[in-house]
Amino acid sequence: IRAQLESATPEKKAKLVNAFRIFLDSIAKSSEDPATLQWVGQTLMQMGEASMAPGERVAQGQAKELLTSAATTLAGLVTKQGKDAAPALKFQLAKAYRLNGEYKKSVDLLHEVLSVNQMMLDAQIEAA
Repeated sequence: IRAQLESATPEKKAKLVNAFRIFLDSIAKSSEDPATLQWVGQTLMQMGEASMAPGERVAQGQAKELLTSAATTLAGLVTKQGKDAAPALKFQLAKAYRLNGEYKKSVDLLHEVLSVNQMMLDAQIEAA
């Protein structure tokens, strides 16, 4: 998906992103499988990051839509799993929040992750 997006013209890229988002959102709405939902959330987040302009700190436009869908999907999964939600899943959600400019949510979730696993380097870097 990333290779197709990187090589597409801006107009084609916008159409591809919209089609992928609709496809992934429909999978998320119809699935209860945690692995599938996590895959959908991760894919949406990767597409959102790839859609951000170089140097852009907070997502705009289509990137924001993708990251909002990613956060919604991942947050639903964290809620369903409750206390059993893996730190890696919470880390992904925190990253989606940060890319969307939702810094307080991101920092709060990273604090929770690092309280459980202080040695999670990715979470330390993200929190910094």
